[in-house]
Amino acid sequence: MAMYLCCFRQLCGAAPHPTLPTRTTPTIILDTGYMGHEVVIVKNGVRICGTGGALGNIPILQNKAYFEVKLQQSGEVKQLL
Repeated sequence: MAMYLCCFRQLCGAAPHPTLPTRTTPTIILDTGYMGHEVVIVKNGVRICGTGGALGNIPILQNKAYFEVKLQQSGEVKQLL
């Protein structure tokens, strides 16, 4: 019954229920300003190629995070001293 009443109110010109504003989530990509010298960032900032690392463009605002890494081709592993 409440479903029909809601539609009837809108047809009669009553103000609809207020909606909450939506907040868009920023796109997280790799930052080209903070990457290694032998690194290339491709696929619109989503993929990293080469030797080295890169930082993201947005800070992590939590105490734990999950990262997924997929290696497409293996290479030499160098040990840092």
